Amino acid sequence: MTAVELTSPAAAVVEAILNHKEEALVLINRATEIAPEGPHWDVELSWARTEVDALVGEKDRAISEIARLLRIPSWYSVHELKGNPAYASRRDDPRFAALPNDPLNNAPLF
Repeated sequence: MTAVELTSPAAAVVEAILNHKEEALVLINRATEIAPEGPHWDVELSWARTEVDALVGEKDRAISEIARLLRIPSWYSVHELKGNPAYASRRDDPRFAALPNDPLNNAPLF
């Protein structure tokens, strides 16, 4: 493992896509531990974690975190849920399907 892999949330997503659950979770946890402080990294890493969670089958955690993230200001929106292939396996879950349709998740945040 290189230093880049340890700090990259994208590496965790790739491991999740390859169905390497443990490696994906180790990488996203490591990226979270060593990331710089600040709202940008908090949001970015949280969204990456939802992708990893969705891909490795941690759907309850993914859905809960997505619901929280949709209610805070960021550049992500319900359109991320509709177009991101990482969430494809979760779209048939009624709780996940309700997120883009919730009026609170479509309201301006500021």
